Amino acid sequence: MESNVRLMKQEVTNVSIWVKFKGLDQFWGGKCFQKIAGGVGKYVRCDLATKNKQFLRYAKLLIEVKMGQEFQEK
Repeated sequence: MESNVRLMKQEVTNVSIWVKFKGLDQFWGGKCFQKIAGGVGKYVRCDLATKNKQFLRYAKLLIEVKMGQEFQEK
């Protein structure tokens, strides 16, 4: 059996990561999340619990970042 599938290597330059942000009580919402996430990378979305305000202790955001990017500890 012969396959017509051609596999190509492609360099990964960006990845998506989940990040928890604590203490955002007065900054809760889509536009605020985009601005806050912008300090780390590109905002993708928040998780369902954050969207539904189930856990107000932190917001969990999916952010696209560059591979090899360094982050501040706090």
